[in-house]
Amino acid sequence: MIYLTEAERRIMDILWEKSPRKLEEISELVSSENHWTVHAIQILLKRLIQKEAVREENILGQPEYSSGKSIQETAVISPEKAWSGFFCNEAALLINPQGKRTEKNGKEGQ
Repeated sequence: MIYLTEAERRIMDILWEKSPRKLEEISELVSSENHWTVHAIQILLKRLIQKEAVREENILGQPEYSSGKSIQETAVISPEKAWSGFFCNEAALLINPQGKRTEKNGKEGQ
């Protein structure tokens, strides 16, 4: 299961409706409802690519985006949970800066 923010889900809805799409097409569809910049949409697409929810292909030198996961493989996470997860991860890195998990017996894990 891949967890998406509400903004990421909006991008996915557009790609589930029709894929592949170019950035300009996605931007036109999103900006008719929101006032997102092209840069903000690019950031969302990069995050979705990292989550493997979106695939990017270069067709004739132009990037096109397709859905990489079905709607059944995703869930929307509430903004409160997204922020709390962010802060929990940041706190964990402050406690253990190398990002290594520590087992209860004091030995470092993978």
